[in-house]
Amino acid sequence: MRKGSILDFMPILLILLVFSIVSILGYHILTQYQATVAPMMNDEANSIISTGAATLGYFDDLTIFILFGFAIAILIGGFYLKLHPALIGVSLFILVFVIMLTGVFSNVFIEYAGASELTEAVSHFGKTMLMWKSMPVIILVIAVIVMIVMYGMSSDKGPGGGFA
Repeated sequence: MRKGSILDFMPILLILLVFSIVSILGYHILTQYQATVAPMMNDEANSIISTGAATLGYFDDLTIFILFGFAIAILIGGFYLKLHPALIGVSLFILVFVIMLTGVFSNVFIEYAGASELTEAVSHFGKTMLMWKSMPVIILVIAVIVMIVMYGMSSDKGPGGGFA
C-alpha cells in the first residue's frame, strides 16, 4: 500500500467487514450462552457474562470510529503523495473499482445481518447497520476528498500549485 492512496480503502473495508461480522456474531453467541447457562451459574459468573455482552454493544460505536480514523489517516497520507494531474484518469478508474467492491462488501454484510437467527443481536448494532447501508456513498465522499488533496498538493509550490 502506498501512503494516502485510494487503494488503501480496500484493506480497510475488509477489516471493517470482518470486525462488524465478528462483533455481531460475538454478541449473538454471548447472549445465547447467557440465556442458556445463566440459571446454572452463580451471580458473579452471570455478572461477568453481562459485562461482556455490554462491552460488545460498544463495538457499534467503535466501528464508526475505526472507519473515520482510517479515513483521516488516508487523508493525512494524501498530503504527502505527489501525483501529476495527468494520472487522474487512473485514479477515477480505481475509484470506480473501489466503489463497486464497497457495494459487494456492503451487500455481504447486509445479507449476513439479515439472517433470522441474528435479528436480536443486529438490533443492538444500529449504527453499524446504517454505516454499511450507506458505505458506498461514505467511501465515495472520502475518496473524492482524498483525490482533491492528492492532486491539489501535487507540486512543490504547496496547495493549488501546478506542474507548469
